[in-house]
Amino acid sequence: MKKLILTFSLLGALLSTNAQTISEIKSSSEHIEGSSRSGSSFNQDSEQLKRIRGILKLNVFDYYELYEKYDTDLKKKVFINSDEYRTKLTELENKKNELKKTLYCFDFQPSYSERKYDIAYDLNSKTFKVMQIINSDDFYNNPNYVQFDQIVFKCPVGIKINKKKEYFSGGGYCIIQDIIFKIEEEKLAIKIEENRMSLMFLFVFKFTDAIPFEGMFLGSGKITKYALANTLEKVILYNSGTGEIYQTFKWKWMIMFRK
Repeated sequence: MKKLILTFSLLGALLSTNAQTISEIKSSSEHIEGSSRSGSSFNQDSEQLKRIRGILKLNVFDYYELYEKYDTDLKKKVFINSDEYRTKLTELENKKNELKKTLYCFDFQPSYSERKYDIAYDLNSKTFKVMQIINSDDFYNNPNYVQFDQIVFKCPVGIKINKKKEYFSGGGYCIIQDIIFKIEEEKLAIKIEENRMSLMFLFVFKFTDAIPFEGMFLGSGKITKYALANTLEKVILYNSGTGEIYQTFKWKWMIMFRK
């Protein structure tokens, strides 16, 4: 007798085509706003970050900015037992349900100097390498996760992360993550090399939760921070000038039969 088995091993597929164009994907998604800092690090818009984090945590005080109004444990306790708190919590639960259904996209482009001088194809491993910089106090530090500010993505097959050592910059310590992505076809790799100044990554995903982890506060003490977890639908490697999609890295279900 054959049994149908659905495996949840999160095996990735490398797809060379995509039914939607980049502009169509972006127009049907909410965008992660922010700006690049030194090197190729990313700083998410603070208001957007605070809003999403507050919803995912279901933290009424955080989302509605009530810490100053209820600034003692007693005031917080009384408020938590009030109808107003229960109403706000219900509103927040509804917002979380909607947020988890919302498709987001995030554009990442390596730094100018890296695109100009450093992006080259490794013939032995059939890979390219670009880097991402994170403040070490904010580092989530889980294997094979790439991090942009507080958003963390678990990499599909075809993309992996190597963590480099910390280095000191601008008054604090930073961590470099090497993002290594595989391109099997050498003709495609040549095209990427020749157009590396326009190389972009588009992450398409839905938020799921805010995961607490141990961070630091201004390098002076430990503090609980939150990584914004998500379901990563795909990572698209594309040309920002032409919109041409080079490769799509995407999770898929594996269906197997066993006697």
